[in-house]
Order: sequence, then C-alpha cells, then structure tokens
Amino acid sequence: MGAKNFLLAFVAVFLLSLALGAQDANRRPIPPTLEPPNPDESFNLGDDAARVRAKTDLDFIVAPPPPPATAAPGILSRTPANAAVYRCYFDGETDRNQDRWPDAWTRQTGIGYPEYLNIEIERIANPVNFRALRVNLEGGNVLLRTPKIPILPDLSYTVSSYIRTEKLVHDDVAMVLSFYDREGKTLQSHSSVPFRDSNGWREVRLGPFPAEFPGAAFAQIAFHITTGKRQDLRGTVDIAAVEMTESPTVRLTTINRDHVFTDPKGIEVQCYLSGLSTLQNRLKFVLEDAFGQVLDQAILALQLDDGPETAFILRPQDSQSLYRARGQWVLPTRFPGYYRVRIEMDGIDPRSPRSRLSLAVLNPASVPNGGEFGWSLPKENFKDILAQRALLSQTGISWLKVPVWFGEKTTTAEWDEIASLCEWLNRSLGLSLVGLFADPPEEVRQKITETPLNAARIFSTSPETWFPSISPSLMRLALIRYWQLGADEDRSIVEIDPLGPQLDRIREEFDKIATAAGIGFGWDWNRPVPEDFPTDRQEETAQAASGKVSTSREFLSLSSADPLTALELGEYLKRSDSTRCERFVVLRPISKAGYSLEDRINDMVQRMITAKNDGAKAVFIPEPLNDETGLMNADGTPGELFLPWRTTALMIGGKQFAGRIALPGQSENMIFARENDSVMVVWNDAASRENPIDEVLFLGADCEIVDLWGKRSKPTKDGRAQVVPVGPLPSFVTGVDMTVARIRQGFELEKKRIPSQFGPKIPNTFSFANNSNHGLGGSINLVAPPGWNVDPVSIPLNLAEGETLKTPFSIVLTPRAVSGPQPFRIDCKLEGLDPGTGEFSVYERINVGEGDVYLEPPITHLNMRTNELTVRQALINDSEKPVSFKCTLSIPGRQMQKTMILNQGFGRHDHRYVIPQGDALIGKTLGITASEIGGSRTLKASFQANK
Repeated sequence: MGAKNFLLAFVAVFLLSLALGAQDANRRPIPPTLEPPNPDESFNLGDDAARVRAKTDLDFIVAPPPPPATAAPGILSRTPANAAVYRCYFDGETDRNQDRWPDAWTRQTGIGYPEYLNIEIERIANPVNFRALRVNLEGGNVLLRTPKIPILPDLSYTVSSYIRTEKLVHDDVAMVLSFYDREGKTLQSHSSVPFRDSNGWREVRLGPFPAEFPGAAFAQIAFHITTGKRQDLRGTVDIAAVEMTESPTVRLTTINRDHVFTDPKGIEVQCYLSGLSTLQNRLKFVLEDAFGQVLDQAILALQLDDGPETAFILRPQDSQSLYRARGQWVLPTRFPGYYRVRIEMDGIDPRSPRSRLSLAVLNPASVPNGGEFGWSLPKENFKDILAQRALLSQTGISWLKVPVWFGEKTTTAEWDEIASLCEWLNRSLGLSLVGLFADPPEEVRQKITETPLNAARIFSTSPETWFPSISPSLMRLALIRYWQLGADEDRSIVEIDPLGPQLDRIREEFDKIATAAGIGFGWDWNRPVPEDFPTDRQEETAQAASGKVSTSREFLSLSSADPLTALELGEYLKRSDSTRCERFVVLRPISKAGYSLEDRINDMVQRMITAKNDGAKAVFIPEPLNDETGLMNADGTPGELFLPWRTTALMIGGKQFAGRIALPGQSENMIFARENDSVMVVWNDAASRENPIDEVLFLGADCEIVDLWGKRSKPTKDGRAQVVPVGPLPSFVTGVDMTVARIRQGFELEKKRIPSQFGPKIPNTFSFANNSNHGLGGSINLVAPPGWNVDPVSIPLNLAEGETLKTPFSIVLTPRAVSGPQPFRIDCKLEGLDPGTGEFSVYERINVGEGDVYLEPPITHLNMRTNELTVRQALINDSEKPVSFKCTLSIPGRQMQKTMILNQGFGRHDHRYVIPQGDALIGKTLGITASEIGGSRTLKASFQANK
C-alpha cells in the first residue's frame, strides 16, 4: 500500500512539472496596467501579515475596496470650479488598508531624514474631525508628500491644512505647494512662512496660485520639518484636514508695472479671468482705502474674447467648458493715497490675494537734502535696481545700500553699467550710497567651507581669501564712501575675538585703494556699543604728526533679533551717544501677521522720528520688498506702509528738531525746521481714526495738513485759528510759523499745580521770553477756567530781542472751580510781527489739587432695560495717610445724591450712584463735589451723561 501511494505521488509531480513548463512557454504578456514585482524593492512584513489576516480572520474589519487605478486616494472627481480636487482627512477614505499611514503619501528617507521617527495616523481631535497625522520628533528633518494631483492649465489652486505643534524649540514647520510637468520636472514652488509655535491648531493656507507655466500637469503638497543649528529631540507636529481646491484664475493689472502713479485721474484697472465654468456677464469692482473702508464701487460688463480661445474645453470627459473674459474700470480717484481694488464675482474666492490689487498715488517730490532715511537692497541685482530707477527717485530715501560684491567673470561692459548707475544714484538723484559686501561670489565660497557663511566666517579669514574679489569694486565705484561687511541684520561680526586687530587688517587692505573710507558691519543693540575702534596704522600716525585729522571712520548697523519699540530705541541711542562710531539704525517694521495696520504704521513712524531725533546718522529699512515686514510687496507693488514711510521721510528728513508746544487738546507734537521750511508732526493716543480730536489754534498764515498717505488739505478756520483734526496716527502740519512757535515755547508757569482750596489767594508767577529776532510790544491776557479769579488779567509787554518778562499773579478758586487738570490760556496781541500773525494764544494746564488724592473722570452708563443711569465715581488716594470725604452728586432738576468715604487708605475707592429715568439726563451736565472731612481740600468733577 505504501509503494502504491508513492508511485501515484511521483506521477502527479511529473505531470504537474510538464504543465508548468508548457505554461511558461506560452505565458501571456503582463497587462500594461499591472506592474511586475520589483525584486530589489523592500517589503513590510507587517503589511503582508495584515493582508493575510484580512482574508482569514473573521473578526478583522475588511478594508474598503481600493480606488480605481487611475486615481490616488484623496483625489476627487471634478465638480464646478472653486471645489476641492484633493482631500485627505486621514480617515478610512485615505487609509484604506488601515496601516495608520495615508495612502499614496511618501516620506523622504536618507541622510538627515531618519527612518526611526514615528509618524502615523492617530485619533486626535482637530477643527475638522478626529484623525490627524502625528510626527514624533527625535532629531532630524522630516519631509512628507501627498500623491501628485492632476491639475488643469489656466486654473488656480489653493491648499490648506491645520497644523499643531507642541514643544518645538529649534525646528521649523512649513507647507509647500509645487507644480510639475508630465515628466516630473518642478515648474514652481510656493512655501508658507515657517513657524515653531502654532499656539494650538493653526490653519495654514497657500494660494490661490495659477497653473500658468506651459506643460503644468500635476501639483503636490509637502510638509517640511527642518532643524536649525540644534535639533528638537522631543515634541510633536500634528497635521489634519489637508485639502486642495481649484478656482478660476484672476489677474488684475494696471499700465504701470509697479502700480505707482503721480496723477490720480484716468487710472484704469484691467481684470482678466480664465476658467469660468458658467458664462457671467457682470463683474463688480470695489475701491477701498488702506483700512478696508469702501470708497466706491461699480458693476461693469464682462467682455468675452472674439478669438478661438473664448471657450476652451479642459474636461473632455464631461464636456465641461471653461471661459475666458475681461473687464476694466477707470478708478474715481482724486487724491494721493494708497488704494486697493478688489473684485467680487461668483466662483472667485474673496480671500484670494489675486482678486485684489494695491496701488499708490503720490505727489512727485525730490530727495530731501541731508535726509536720514534709506533702503537696503541686499538681494537685488543691479539690473533690478536699474529697472526701479524711476520708483527709487520717489521713495523719499536719501540713502541706499546696494550689493557690490561681484565675481571675477564680471565683464567690462557690466562694470561700466554698474558704475554709471552708481553715478546716477549719487549725483543725479542725490543719494548717499553704502556698498554691501554680503553675498560673496563663487570663488570666495569655494575657499570657505564652514557654515553658516556669515560676515564673521568670511572676514575673520586672511584678507587673501576675500580682498581680491572686493578690490575691483573699491577701484571702480569710487563714489561710494561707505562699505559694509555683511548684511544689515548679520550681527555675527561680534563673534570675532579679538575684533580690533582683525579690523586693523581689514582697514589696511581697504586703505590700499579706498583711503579714509567708512567701514561698517552689523552690531547687536543688546551688546555695549564700543566708544571707538582704535587703529595703529602708520598713515594715521603720519596724519596726526602733520596736524591733519584722520577722516577714517567706522559705522555700526544696529539691530536686534526682536524689533525695539520707539521708547527702547530712544533709550539705546541715548546710552550710545558717546561713541565715535557713526550709528546706522536698522528699522524692520513689525509683521502684519501679529499686528493691526494702525499699530504697524504707528510703530514704524514713531521709530523713524525717534531714531532721527536721538542722533542716528541714517535709518534703513533692511528688506523693503517683503510681504510681511516690508514697505513694498514682494512683487514690487506698493504695500500698506510705503506711503506712510515716504511721507514721513519727506516731511522731516534733513530738518532739525525745534521742540514742542502745548496744544489745547493735549495732543503730542514735535516741530522740525530748516530755514523757511517747518513742519509739525502731531498725534493723540486718546483719539480714534473715526473720532479725531480737534486742535483749534493759530499755527501760521499758510498752513496745510498732510496725512500719512500724502493727501494735502487746508484746515478749516475758527476765527483766526485753524482747526486741525488729530487722530492716533501721526499727521503733519506744514507752514508752521516758527516765530509764533518760539514765542509759545518762551512762556512758562512757575507752578503748574495748586491746592484745591476755595477762598484764599494762591500766588503764582509766569515768565515770558522774547524768542523772536526783534523787539515785541503789545499785551497778554490771562484767561482762566470758570470758577477762577485771576489778578492781574492783562499785562502790557515791551520786550527787546532776547529779553524775558517775569510777572507774579494770583488765583482765587470759587466753589464753582473743578479739581484736576484745567486749561489755562494766554491770549497774545503782539506788535512787531509779520502782518496777520500777532494775535494768537498760548495753552497751558494747571492741576487743581495736590495730586496725591484726586477724582477720576466719572463714567456713566444707561441701562436700557431699567432706564437707570449709573454714575461711577472713583477716588484715588496715592498717599499713605487715610482721608475722609463727603461726596455730593448734583443732578439737573433732581435731588442731589450723597455718600461718605471714611478713612480711605492708599488705593482706590469706587462708588456707584443710580438715577431713575436716566434717559432724560443723556447729554446733560452733572457734577460731583468731594469735600474733605477735617481738611481744606475740595475735589470737583463736571461731566456729561452718556449712554
């Protein structure tokens, strides 16, 4: 029996081998849609085991069927424009084999991209669902890519995702959208701004970007986690809800490439649309100011092209036609300013930056003589600068930093063109030039292998490494008198230790060609500014022996990692005032990502004023073409800060600070003057853009108001005085009469605080200096607040040039007097001034009360439901001595309300009065009187009832 079974098995094996051989001989070719196995490809035993379990284990959840071979998971069927074409929510649709990895995604491996990092889908609540891809960091970089997504030409694509980071200290996260042709060649890439702290879930959004490159066929989304000098060994990055949508492509243009105009009339904006899924014949244009306030709008007809490209079929599978159209609008602009044009239309994403266009209208102006403000163009080449000549002449700058480190392959013709441009910038435009040695040519890079390649790495080496490539610039660009080693915010030079001897070597090389040139480099505000960099050069010794003063000098480009506030900048400049190094301030505007436009403008202008006023030689914007922190957009069109920068630079550049004057509305102000050109910059933090504070006073016979966008207007009149509306943003008043301003500055009160005592005479004294350049006659009248008696009221004047009058006077307070800061006006009628300028007022304030105990301005609130008016009274005691007061609220036509404050120590005491039928009191004046118990002080406050 055993032998028989053995014989049968042998025959079966033999016949089977013959059948297999015949099959090999006649095997059909592998279908083109089926890829043969790759013997060199690695496999995952866990994945194979999962597939076996799916077939054998009845308790295992069988995965959904795989998507068709023609589409990767997440790629959606196309629907009308502005819809998603790819979506990965890390759920069952994009993880069909349930291996906790998004289907068709890839991960970069190799040097710098460790495979041991744990990256997988986890159950994590996010703004969309409960699934996210988690990256657990343990050092190294991470690069994750979606599958390539088919795209269509002439359409635009937007990608978005939610990202959350935790405990990142050194690594940065960014999302990138790339376009490819059919061969896989990268045509264009767009990256988000890298970040570390997401502050919870952050929506990261890119686009829309048009697929406008010839041959564009695919798009891909990538997530980069990159290390810095150090690596994060712990921390997580969560990615959720990755999506890409397509929409029609919008292009807004004007006749000027840079969108800067000098005539507000006749500016036409062209709108080109492609990829419209339905024929629409109307397009809405909207004109806004910098703050988004709508100035005008128009609904205009769309025009379809007459040629064969009017309709183009991009989706033959469903016969979906997409259309091209265009429209235009002549803007109704009349004044200089910053304008934004946007369009509204079905199918157009209103958040798209391409559906809006910014432009600037300005009054032509020349470069300020001796101005302090400039731009730095470290990344621009000379051809770009040459193309921007017209724009540069109208930016308000007086200084320009330009890259001057060229390679050995630079031709004579190129050198001539560079020299010609520098001559035009310096002699024709009047700019002071600074040459930047920041980006070394290839022959220098090959000699220095250490990274990062900063100023310290380069200029700490032997001069033979870098000087041969620098010397041609020193010889050919002799108009440049300042040379900077490294970029503005490259503060690495402080790492050279010791710096003095190395600086001697650098100077020695420079002096071979550019004698007495100014040499500078970046310096950190947080390090002490050196008093000087002494040198031991023979030339200086010889000059000193001959009695000549050396003109050699160093300058410092001062910056810090975190931008300084205006207050901090002023303090640092004052501390470094003793240095003999010239101080160039690097002023990078704060980012639009974290601040409002009003805050950004205020911060920049205040720092400009502070830097100029506290002794900076020059003030530079380090990267003017920057979407986040620049004055211009990255594409060269004007940004929101361009005109405020320009107007401020033109208004105060080259002028000298001439002091301040007291204004009746207490607005802050500074006066800058040069010869017969004087201007006041004025602002008020208590005001708002919607509700400015009117300053009513005489400033000059021919004043104009200039806002930050360059719009000029004549102030309205109130008798002889001008009415100047002042908001939180600085504005400028030109034509300020400096004689009147100096006379105002010459008035001074001896006491600006008097006791709140009714009845007795309170002595005071004023001094009046004749700061004009001739004698003055006439009189002045003292105008006190209601409830004050002043003696004398009128004082005659007869002052020689430079003479000062000192006059005593007395004040008697009546029970009607109010405590706290009170206006005190001095009306002047002077003889000897220019016609029409002799009558004006000087404005002071006198505080009633010692200041240690006072009433805050009362606050009112009307409860619409109960019709009760609540008055909040706050008494502040800043002294250590307890006080007691009897308080009375006076109500027009009503019975007074009273309260007692007993033994109030240091701090605040709040009390609320409640008045029925409060609506009848709105707009009426109420008063609070606080009489000290056992003392002579009386505090009074008068206020209007508001809702």
